Amino acid sequence: MKFNNPSLVLYFVATIFAVIGVTFNYETFELIAKPMIVPSIYFFYVQLCKGEINLLFTTAVFCSFAADMIVLINLPNGTLPIAFLNICMYSIFTYFILTDIGIKSFVNKKVISLIGFSVFFLFVLTVILDLMKGMDQLEFNVFVFYGILLSILSALICYNHLNKSSLRSYYALLMCICFIVSDVFFAIYNFYLKIDIFVSLNVAGQFISYYYMVKYITSTNDLLEEKT
Repeated sequence: MKFNNPSLVLYFVATIFAVIGVTFNYETFELIAKPMIVPSIYFFYVQLCKGEINLLFTTAVFCSFAADMIVLINLPNGTLPIAFLNICMYSIFTYFILTDIGIKSFVNKKVISLIGFSVFFLFVLTVILDLMKGMDQLEFNVFVFYGILLSILSALICYNHLNKSSLRSYYALLMCICFIVSDVFFAIYNFYLKIDIFVSLNVAGQFISYYYMVKYITSTNDLLEEKT
């Protein structure tokens, strides 16, 4: 990883300061650093893709950025808007991953691993939902759909990397890990146990995911073994 790109340096510096601000409740750090994270990493993306911007990817990044800003301004009853924005983002990445896999892959390759990954992530979802008390029926239904979508996305990413290992699938896997870490600790902190380290892991996972989102969308789908 090279840090000779000014926008990338700004992204990492802003991420560090934002995590410190959240961890130690330095609101000034948060107010300054958080709004800089997405613009800096998006500018890095524009440089990597040399102006050939993917509008769907841009929409996904914007949705995540909007969710971050809702958290920053502490919007009353902001949980549902954040969930809807992240659902939009996860739906876009699910489309990308399905495109990477291709229909023929489901026909030609064993799908037992996909079933196994799906069962595992749905089990994790069940455990997390069991911790999320005090929601009304609408909130619960939204989070069930949210969790199922993330479980499907995670299972597809793991399946794709297992069956067609490439640099693109590797970055997708790291991106997925960040998504899961962020969402799991968001749920634990907000609905079960308010420990500062949990919210720190939540925001760290969210902010780091932006880097892997950009690396994923700008990487090729060529098999790694073909390059060795």
